[in-house]
Amino acid sequence: MAPSNDEPAGSGAQAHVSYSTPLPLWKQRRFARWVIGTATPLLIIACFFLWRASVGPAWHRWEERREAKALWEQCLPYTRPADQVVYEEDLSQARLLLQDSAHYQALNWAGTPPPLRAAARRPPDLQAALLDQGHYNALAWETTTLFFHELNNPQLHEHMLMILELESTLAGVKDSKNIWSFDYTEILLTPPGDLGWRGMKYELLVPRALNNPAQTTVRFFAGQPDPADAAHFILPYAVNDEPGIIDGWTDPMSQLVLKVRTGPALVK
Repeated sequence: MAPSNDEPAGSGAQAHVSYSTPLPLWKQRRFARWVIGTATPLLIIACFFLWRASVGPAWHRWEERREAKALWEQCLPYTRPADQVVYEEDLSQARLLLQDSAHYQALNWAGTPPPLRAAARRPPDLQAALLDQGHYNALAWETTTLFFHELNNPQLHEHMLMILELESTLAGVKDSKNIWSFDYTEILLTPPGDLGWRGMKYELLVPRALNNPAQTTVRFFAGQPDPADAAHFILPYAVNDEPGIIDGWTDPMSQLVLKVRTGPALVK
């Protein structure tokens, strides 16, 4: 049988042409490089804004809490010598103390006798650093620190730094009552690790005989912790050179309680 004219010559073997299926776009290397090159800067930018929005502030808060806690722990064991005068109303004695200007400052309350008082300067590093961090705001007052030490409340399992300051001994001048007024601040560590503080005033009733600032001079010595009771401290004082003791402690609600034990400030 003669070959058909429609078939090319020499086509005894059938010719086959194969066509490969192209790779999907997401499998092509050029596309993958484009995706990586585009996505990487966007991811870096997203991480940067995420850090600024959440991680960064959280880290700074943790750093601030860590530094505040370390400072608080440094303050807890601080105390002044038991015989150090921290407040003096006797004019001649006040002038002697004020010669040491590095450790004492004058308190001049215009219009109220006595005209001059000497107060021990606040602890230069620890207390000033606490003030700078805003944990209490007693610097606005012309006061003197009487007690600066750790104090505990066993009932509430609270561990605090107690700062007791004298506001005034001018009984009958500021108020109609015979009182000595104090400011106190408790700085304690809260469960999340932050430092919390609470500040209050305390007024101590004294005998009516002390209601004469022109004839009564008061002296306070540095308050001392009680080594046998972590919730108790003593505050030595003297009125017209007659010594006495004031006891201080925290009640079950962590509020300060002051009570005259001995001396001329005892109300009988």
